[in-house]
Amino acid sequence: MNPTLTNLISALAEELGQSEALKRYAFAKESYETDEVLSAHMAALTAQRAALAAEYAADPRDEDKITAISTRINELYALITDSEAYTAFETASSEKDSFMQSVYDAIAAMVGGGGGCGSGCGSCGGCGGH
Repeated sequence: MNPTLTNLISALAEELGQSEALKRYAFAKESYETDEVLSAHMAALTAQRAALAAEYAADPRDEDKITAISTRINELYALITDSEAYTAFETASSEKDSFMQSVYDAIAAMVGGGGGCGSGCGSCGGCGGH
């Protein structure tokens, strides 16, 4: 890649980093990764999944134990997916992905000579090309 293009991409990345979608994502990711209760639940979920796999491999299987472990896995999964840090991270991730897709679409339209862009801007995502 030539240095001019590298510099332009670097400047674009810096500008994109100032977008609200990417700021929300960074904040939500940090909160998600540092939530101690959520981390404990995730570690417990991993341990329970390993215990379940071991119990399935046991001979003979203890069906009551399998049921108890499965119930605990479901409880932990609900605690994780219902947590504020998890839901905020999932929402922010989706918003970031949509934002980045719109950036890609705008670049593709400009580079590819339109990429579906019509002469009117009724379906435009905001490329600013007209």
